[in-house]
Amino acid sequence: LTSDQKSAMSDKEIELWNTKVEEGQLYKDSDLTRITSALKEAMRTVMSGTGIRGLSLEAIGIKPVKDYTGNKNGTFSIDESTLTEALENDKSSVMKLFITEPPTALKDDDKKDSIKVEQYKKDYEKTGVFYKIKDELNKEVVRSDSILSKKVGIVGTSTFNNNTLTKSISDYETKISQMKTEMTRREQLLYSKYANLENIMNKYNSQQSYLSSYIGS
Repeated sequence: LTSDQKSAMSDKEIELWNTKVEEGQLYKDSDLTRITSALKEAMRTVMSGTGIRGLSLEAIGIKPVKDYTGNKNGTFSIDESTLTEALENDKSSVMKLFITEPPTALKDDDKKDSIKVEQYKKDYEKTGVFYKIKDELNKEVVRSDSILSKKVGIVGTSTFNNNTLTKSISDYETKISQMKTEMTRREQLLYSKYANLENIMNKYNSQQSYLSSYIGS
């Protein structure tokens, strides 16, 4: 805000304005919210087929923070004693929790088979946390056909210059340019009108002076 703009606003209006500006274009974006939720869900994954029944991050002392406000949202705390105990008792199961590879992706024909799809889902539940996070990031962020890349673009791909935000910015810049052109046109039109008005007034003043001098003589 400029000084002139601030002087015309209340302190509360200035505060609300600055808060809105600081939020940014992607604040509470539905796609980012969905991606964040998917990553959190991957971190909450419960593994099956391991040495510890119902093994999860929480079972080995890695828990989401209770305070979901501010920059702590989505972060985790570590109970070192619980994690150490899990590593000492069954480190192979803890390792599986993190790095068990996902099952081979279904082929297009197999995706039509409900039994194979259901089995794939069960097998995928055994996938390690790191791979699940990687899959979510690939699906939602990394690939050029992902939702986020289409929205904001990825360096080195065609989406860098061809994405929703870039197009939106370009559209706004075009509108601004058109509005400036229109403003200049109207400004020149007003200048012309005032110039004509001034010429007319000068003629009237000249005639008035002539008539005044004529009547006076």
